[in-house]
Amino acid sequence: MDFIQLVSMIQSVYEGKFCNDEKINDEVLKCREYIKQKSRILKDFALLTPREYEIVALISKGKSNIEIADDLFVSERTVKNHIHNILKKVNLQDRTQIAIANLRYKIVEKQLG
Repeated sequence: MDFIQLVSMIQSVYEGKFCNDEKINDEVLKCREYIKQKSRILKDFALLTPREYEIVALISKGKSNIEIADDLFVSERTVKNHIHNILKKVNLQDRTQIAIANLRYKIVEKQLG
């Protein structure tokens, strides 16, 4: 198989068609799903305020609510409210998922550069 055939096959699989090589099908479908998920996550995270991005960064560093509150000179209740708002905006269940999404997709790095 030459390069042009390979590119054509990958493009076909990405468009939802299948090729004869199961490994290529699986890898392209995984990439396609990753891209769709990343796009959704980035779109959701784009709704955050600058302060919420700061909190995402601190959560990703493993800081507790009290530590975040101390770092940002706010109350622990304010931090909890921010985290609640972040979870609603990005459709995640808990702070661990926030940290995983941030580390996987480098969200804060892209926003705070």
